[in-house]
Amino acid sequence: MEVNDKLENIVAKNQSSIDYYLAIMAQNFERGPEFVKEGDSYTMKNSKYNKSLAWDCFEIIMENNGFDTKHPMFFAAVNFANTDSSKVWQDFKKYLDELFEKKLTSLREEQKEKALNTCSDLIEKFLIIAEKKVSNLDEYSEEAWEALPVEVEVCTKKIINKNTGLTQLDKEWIVNKLTERFKLFHKNHSDLKTLLNN
Repeated sequence: MEVNDKLENIVAKNQSSIDYYLAIMAQNFERGPEFVKEGDSYTMKNSKYNKSLAWDCFEIIMENNGFDTKHPMFFAAVNFANTDSSKVWQDFKKYLDELFEKKLTSLREEQKEKALNTCSDLIEKFLIIAEKKVSNLDEYSEEAWEALPVEVEVCTKKIINKNTGLTQLDKEWIVNKLTERFKLFHKNHSDLKTLLNN
């Protein structure tokens, strides 16, 4: 049996345990975006949270498959042993790390989207103000797109100051979201004007 086939079998056999730990991540995420295990509980601390949960999940699955995870050489065997059997489990550990990182990224994205949605009134004002300024044609009958970054910056600062959970660390993400929303808004607005003028 190929290594990839063995890995797929391990994942399928232990899917319930994987789902359980992914559910823990989702439930605890509401308390804060990043956690690590301390004692018997998970508390917010830093970005090692997903690695901690992935390792806990890995340990439980290894125990369920007959491994002694408390053995002093367990960590070294998992990470550095060079046998076909250990290679499969190393690949499985890597799979879990990537899976939990992907889940954490998804949860962060959802959290930021929810925070941004609490600013819907502010964003609506931004879209109207930016539309007026961008649509203001110059002497060459060209739209004033140079006005957009200025309005995006103003709105971004206001969103961060509203204490929704979005911070300076999210500034680039907010800028991109506002820019995307405006471009769609502007296109729809332009299409409507074209339709009314025909």
